Amino acid sequence: MLARAVRGRAKSTDARVRRRYLLLLPGACLAASVTMATADLPTPQAARIFLAVLIVFILPGFAVVCAVLPPWQFSSGERLLACLGISLVISTCTAVLLGATPIGLSRGSFAFGLGGITIALSVVALLRSLTGFGLRPGHDRRVRHESASNGVRS
Repeated sequence: MLARAVRGRAKSTDARVRRRYLLLLPGACLAASVTMATADLPTPQAARIFLAVLIVFILPGFAVVCAVLPPWQFSSGERLLACLGISLVISTCTAVLLGATPIGLSRGSFAFGLGGITIALSVVALLRSLTGFGLRPGHDRRVRHESASNGVRS
């Protein structure tokens, strides 16, 4: 009985978290698109700083965390720290790769690189969330084999 109640609570929490991500992921795509669109346009400094902080420190990591990690695996604080760390890694790698290419590292190329990565990962996260692939608690994707010798499942 207790296990059933815990499973029911986990399902309702999972549904709530999934709805929240379904609302936040299109917002991440929109913010990435706005950042890409205003990279080379004259934009007020406050708006440019706000979009830069979002695209460098939050959005790419949020998209990766939503695409890769199940919603129930970490607390909100752990997810926030994971978003920050992964965003910094993606931003650093993007800057290094752009600096090594003939395109070069500029404000526009950096915005398009991070924006494209964020949009692509957000789409993956949305598709994964809508299809439910690998997002159910207790869902084990490992193949279970029945042992021929003793009939025990492993």
